[in-house]
Amino acid sequence: MAKKRKQLDEKQQPNDQHSIEDVIVAIRGSKGIKAVAYPEVEEAYLEERQGIVDLAEAKLIEQVKGGNWHAIRWVLATLGKDRGYVERVEQSQSGDITIHVKYGDQE
Repeated sequence: MAKKRKQLDEKQQPNDQHSIEDVIVAIRGSKGIKAVAYPEVEEAYLEERQGIVDLAEAKLIEQVKGGNWHAIRWVLATLGKDRGYVERVEQSQSGDITIHVKYGDQE
């Protein structure tokens, strides 16, 4: 059973030391390291994580534009699949294949 979150307004204290607003301010500068159980704080945490993803995407684009082969290869392998840039193992078999299927306790 899911644990119910306690709803607090911004002036109430989640513990004896910090208001929800204090925690949100702390998370905004944390680069998305930690989240807690209050909805307002979780929202701030998720926004911070999205900011990190945005930054990583911008850096990746810089690397691609700069000619970084590893970055280019990664982008093609992940985003270029619909254009045929896929990483897969090609397997082939020559000769006969025999398959034995055993169901339950049958021999």
